[in-house]
Amino acid sequence: MKAHGQRATPGTLNHVVQDIYTSREGPACLFYFVNKPSCDAICSWFGAAMCLSGYFLLIPKYGMSGAALATLISFLLVGILVIPWTYHLRRFRLEAERLVKIAVAAGLPLCLFFLVPISSILAEIAWGTLLLLLYPAVLLLLRFPTPGEWAVAASALRRAAQSVRPVRPA
Repeated sequence: MKAHGQRATPGTLNHVVQDIYTSREGPACLFYFVNKPSCDAICSWFGAAMCLSGYFLLIPKYGMSGAALATLISFLLVGILVIPWTYHLRRFRLEAERLVKIAVAAGLPLCLFFLVPISSILAEIAWGTLLLLLYPAVLLLLRFPTPGEWAVAASALRRAAQSVRPVRPA
């Protein structure tokens, strides 16, 4: 989290990388699916070793930004290790077009965040809210959801609407 009036450190990106790595749909979950949790443990220990090495090298010179950068590099290295390893265990197909759409939808708000200086806390809150809403808007404009995903979403909304109907007194 950046303090008011400061630019964010690479730590801002750590959340994105960590969410990708630890997501329930992420490649590391495949280790559990094929009953190989030890592979996930190896990746976690590798990541921890990379983090500690990065902290040792970068914190003395760059302080908190060095810690954020070391963590970011560690998560990227673990991702580079995990993806081919899980692919070897169980073949999967990467949907490159959809990955590009996600990258564009995430990259646009991120670039705007770094490019537009904000001077007040209220403007920062409003700008952050706008950027937060921009991500799903860009995904929709790029026609990211498939017809099947739209059908699942519509079905879920119908079920949710049915479960919250008011009870009429008898």
